[in-house]
Amino acid sequence: GNRLLDQMVQNGKKLYLLDHLLPYVSDTVIMEYSPAQLAWCEENELEIWAHFLREELLYSSNWQDYRKLVEYSPNSPGMPPEAPGRTANWIGWQIVRSYMKRHPETRMT
Repeated sequence: GNRLLDQMVQNGKKLYLLDHLLPYVSDTVIMEYSPAQLAWCEENELEIWAHFLREELLYSSNWQDYRKLVEYSPNSPGMPPEAPGRTANWIGWQIVRSYMKRHPETRMT
């Protein structure tokens, strides 16, 4: 689909696969984030979710509403300046990680 949530899960699957194929590569390299950017996401996960919900972005199919949350961008609009771009992809990765942890029988094919 073309909603933000669809994009988050789709990109999260790609990041999960990359992480699985390159288990010794750090999350900062996989996300192309600095350590400070990754730490910001980890420390502010609930705030990221709150922003998506408050702005009614999760089910938005308007690409312009959420483009910088999934594409390369220096920041995530509407969030604090230290929020890196592509925060939606990072959240999507956490969704997929959580799902795969609860359902280890799930295959990646």
